[in-house]
Amino acid sequence: MRHPYLGCEGIWEASGEYRDGHNQVMPLQGSSHISHQDGIWILDGMVKILLDPPIEFANTYRIVPCPPNAERTSWESKNSVLGTLRGRFAFVGDTILSSWESEDHCCSGIESLVYVDSSTYNNRGINRGIAFKGLEKLSSWIVVLKKRN
Repeated sequence: MRHPYLGCEGIWEASGEYRDGHNQVMPLQGSSHISHQDGIWILDGMVKILLDPPIEFANTYRIVPCPPNAERTSWESKNSVLGTLRGRFAFVGDTILSSWESEDHCCSGIESLVYVDSSTYNNRGINRGIAFKGLEKLSSWIVVLKKRN
């Protein structure tokens, strides 16, 4: 299956909830802009935690392009908070799985994007980091992605 989220250029809007390390729930909004250039796919993403004042995170992914029936590809991202991240996307039927680790090996995360229809994905994820007492949750999220027309 060629996933429209990564396999096609477009803008996707995100809405849902963000949970911090203490499981406090906060509303979020965001967007992803996906473009295909020669030899690289770019995903520019932004998430805004709707607090007063809002907290914003930005990511720019550089994704190795893959053919329509590929099972996986790799990516590197510049994250405004965590620095350089390196990860992989795996394509399993209707689901895109992503796993990553920070360049300094202090943080890692996983997420899933489940295809609902050609303009909708359900996204779930968790970030973990090394804290004073070992590996602890930094954040998690429950998001719906909708393609902008």
